[in-house]
Amino acid sequence: MPLTIKIYCGCGCKCTTIEERVQEAADDLKTEVVIEKHSSLKEDFDQFDFKTPAIIIQDTLVVSGKIPSERQIRKILRAYCK
Repeated sequence: MPLTIKIYCGCGCKCTTIEERVQEAADDLKTEVVIEKHSSLKEDFDQFDFKTPAIIIQDTLVVSGKIPSERQIRKILRAYCK
């Protein structure tokens, strides 16, 4: 079953960069992912208190307010691949 990864971007965020890093890390780990990009915060803003850019994996906020490196993303994904 693929991991659901939501990427939230605000004005001026580097959404494409984050998406590419997530996909590269998932490919390296041979992990199937479904990436959803969102520019509207309405859906999950009530559930989570976060700053953009943000990454939510399987309904857990894992990154908020920064653009993580591919290495950081790989480390986060490893925790979900166990």
